[in-house]
Amino acid sequence: MKTRSTHSGVPLTVTAIERSGDGSVTHLHGVYRGGRPWRLSMQDALSAVQAGHYIMSLRHGPTRVRLGVAGRPEARLEARSRTGEDLLLALPQVEIGQAA
Repeated sequence: MKTRSTHSGVPLTVTAIERSGDGSVTHLHGVYRGGRPWRLSMQDALSAVQAGHYIMSLRHGPTRVRLGVAGRPEARLEARSRTGEDLLLALPQVEIGQAA
């Protein structure tokens, strides 16, 4: 018999991205409650979202857009706008070695 977990994922706000030389997103940067910065590889962030450990979102104007899992066969995180644009790709890019 399965039991439902009463624990919900930790909310994280994504504020910036890191890209590799080919332009793919490799890391996410953001802030946690109280403004504490964090950085996760895309793979670790994807795994944590899939497992329900994190609920990731970003701000787009006055609204908050939740990141979801997309893509087959290679899954990735994205934040689709109403027009279909991936808002994650519109976030500022952080150069390696900088904080978000």
